[in-house]
Amino acid sequence: MTKQIDARGLQCPQPVVLAKKGLLEFNEITIIVDNEIAGKNLEKLAKSLNAEFEIKNIDENFEIKISQDGNASGDYSCKIISGKTVIVFKSEFMGSGDNELGRLLMKAYIHTIGETNIKPDMLVFYNAGVKLTVNNSDTVDDLKSLQNAGVKIIICGTCVKFYNLKNDIGLGDVSNMYDISNILLEADKIIYP
Repeated sequence: MTKQIDARGLQCPQPVVLAKKGLLEFNEITIIVDNEIAGKNLEKLAKSLNAEFEIKNIDENFEIKISQDGNASGDYSCKIISGKTVIVFKSEFMGSGDNELGRLLMKAYIHTIGETNIKPDMLVFYNAGVKLTVNNSDTVDDLKSLQNAGVKIIICGTCVKFYNLKNDIGLGDVSNMYDISNILLEADKIIYP
């Protein structure tokens, strides 16, 4: 059975996420994207799954067919990370340079964490990173989903006070630097996006 997915206009990594979900249910998917980079990312996905890949350029779009027989070696199971993994958000932006791009990248990164089979144990927010946890942020819904999936969210209380966000925090546990220090010292892996 084949599934068709229209991923035109979607930001990275959404086309790949939709393709992986489609391949959980179907042996063959056709996904339409509107940029070459998305096509290359889907090709990498197909190679990682030892699946067949075919791309057609149609008008301004790319139609990608990914098919796997019963012998494809893609691993869709949840992966266990050995040791405690903590992701630390010290800014509301990902990387340095243009803030608008940095905000888009951070939103995509947080969303992607929720879409993957691998979840961290904790997310720690300090300095301007606490702004990602406020009720009106464009990341709060994805963070709530992660929290509901069992990911512990720790927010620096001093930072909340500094930015005057006490009444705006939408999730997580507001904590202190002593607890944050211990969390980081006890972590087996710390990731700074």
